Amino acid sequence: MRPTQRRNIRIALLALLLIVLSCLVWGFFIEPNRLVVHQESIRIDNWPTELNGLRIALIGDLHTDNRFIDAQKLVVS
Repeated sequence: MRPTQRRNIRIALLALLLIVLSCLVWGFFIEPNRLVVHQESIRIDNWPTELNGLRIALIGDLHTDNRFIDAQKLVVS
């Protein structure tokens, strides 16, 4: 194998390693801290008065079974 081929292989492996490490850092340290709470008020014509004050909550795609997302991060203030 020629020296230029070895150098190209090393560069490719280093680039692959950096990509994998970047994905791991993002997945374990950055993304878990990006939880988003979005509140919306919806007006519906002809809404029954007995249902005034009804609140609906939707929670989705939570991965709370790991050490990065705990109950403290799920509390809405």
